[in-house]
Amino acid sequence: EKRGGLKFAVIDEFDRVRKSVRGLFGLDLETSVFFGPSGTDLVLLALAISAQRAKSDRIQPILVGADETGSGVELALAGKYFWPRTPQGRVRSIGGKVVGLHQVHSQVLNISIRDLAGTPLKHSHVMKTVFEMVRDQLSGGQRPLLQAVHSSKTGLVSPGLSGILEVRKTFGDRVDV
Repeated sequence: EKRGGLKFAVIDEFDRVRKSVRGLFGLDLETSVFFGPSGTDLVLLALAISAQRAKSDRIQPILVGADETGSGVELALAGKYFWPRTPQGRVRSIGGKVVGLHQVHSQVLNISIRDLAGTPLKHSHVMKTVFEMVRDQLSGGQRPLLQAVHSSKTGLVSPGLSGILEVRKTFGDRVDV
């Protein structure tokens, strides 16, 4: 196919942005960067990738800052439909299980990033809770999938890149982030 036109301009732009994202976060060229129509769609994609990597392990989703995310994130993280239609236009029940994600726990574990008065919790408190939950799930034979909030609807970031790197350094590939 001839190089040119809108199709290739869009592909080139996505490649340029992928390169920029890798540079911003210090990622190597082997690291995949995905784009989607919404954060919720990307949560479902991350879950599918985690399920593929986990093979027979049970996946336990852990959501940091559930009250800071969109309404469908917890459903997507539990492997459930969050919209009444699939991208292919098929009608589905919101909350129904997505086929192929049978090893995902339906119950998502939530970690709050605000206290009862609405004040953001200290990073150290959130990280202590993250580490406790991840350790508990690993000791129980589960594969944790930690959903981090990079920028919530109110501007919070938790556990942040430093927290994610700390989780990866401590637990390696036994946990997906």
